[in-house]
Amino acid sequence: MGRLFLKQESHPLGLGRSGFTLIEILLSLAIVSVILIFLLNSFQFVQHKDKVDQAHLRMDEIATKLRAYYRSQQSLPDPFASPPDSVPVQLERLDLPQKYRLDGHGQFFRYFVAPKIDEYSDDEITDIVGFDVDGRRAGGVLISLGPNQTQQYTVDNSATPPVYQSAGDDILAPITVNEEAMEIVMEELDVLQKRVAAYDRIFAGVGNDNDLPNDGDSQYDIANAPVPPPPYDPYDPPANQDPYKLVDEDGCSAIIGGTGGAGCLPTEGLFTNDPNCGTATIDACPSALNDLITLYGLGQDNSGVAEPYRTDPWGNLYQWGNGNTLNASDRRYHVFFSMGPDSDDPDDDVTPY
Repeated sequence: MGRLFLKQESHPLGLGRSGFTLIEILLSLAIVSVILIFLLNSFQFVQHKDKVDQAHLRMDEIATKLRAYYRSQQSLPDPFASPPDSVPVQLERLDLPQKYRLDGHGQFFRYFVAPKIDEYSDDEITDIVGFDVDGRRAGGVLISLGPNQTQQYTVDNSATPPVYQSAGDDILAPITVNEEAMEIVMEELDVLQKRVAAYDRIFAGVGNDNDLPNDGDSQYDIANAPVPPPPYDPYDPPANQDPYKLVDEDGCSAIIGGTGGAGCLPTEGLFTNDPNCGTATIDACPSALNDLITLYGLGQDNSGVAEPYRTDPWGNLYQWGNGNTLNASDRRYHVFFSMGPDSDDPDDDVTPY
């Protein structure tokens, strides 16, 4: 069989001349196509990543604002109504620019808040452990539907608490306010405990025979002693409150709360609750918290949202560690305390010291 030869024409200058074959051209186009596809995919990946990062940054800033709102109001704000369940950026809520309603893909964030608690309070406060978000207890959840903008996360409202579970490319951010709640508890317990010290100081010099102040038994007659105007600072009482700085000259005195032990203020009575005896006068008050709040004008604040000094951030009444029922070695002895996030677990009770 003969061979096929392509004749190469001579160039006038004697140089050879050749072109690209069809296979070479097709191979070059294939290589360029692969490079372009790779570059396009890389560009799209960077774009998506930038949008996801932007969503995360906005969610972090929104969460910071939500925690600050909770710190001042002891409640998380309700979602914006239009569209439903969107971020409340308005001035009286989070005071954020309108762009914070949208994630990096230009779609509205979803924002849900746990149910309110009003069992012991005149006002509703957020149940700050009312959601389970990917295994974390939270008071709210902020959601971006991610690059594909399709809901893939799941919600089980039949569970207690309701469970939000991440799936696909959706982004779920739990709104936790544990640190803020603990700050509130410690501040309020400190105020309550200072009032207990003031209360004890008023009655530390009570005699047990309803006598006059000049008989060497006590400096002031409790039966006729007026209640000092609030606030009474036990650490630095003003001059006009000097009459209430009583000194017990006879040591331990027996006094009781109110008539027949039914309330406060303490009067002469049947059992010992003089702070000089190692107990507290407030032990004689069956409703210690309410009596102390009323006496010192604590309670409802100006915001009308939370009721400080009465309920803790988990919606439970503050408790008094009564010396008649607790041992002196108990950390709750003679202090107000919070039952903490789990009211059934005494190990997480919060005390002021």
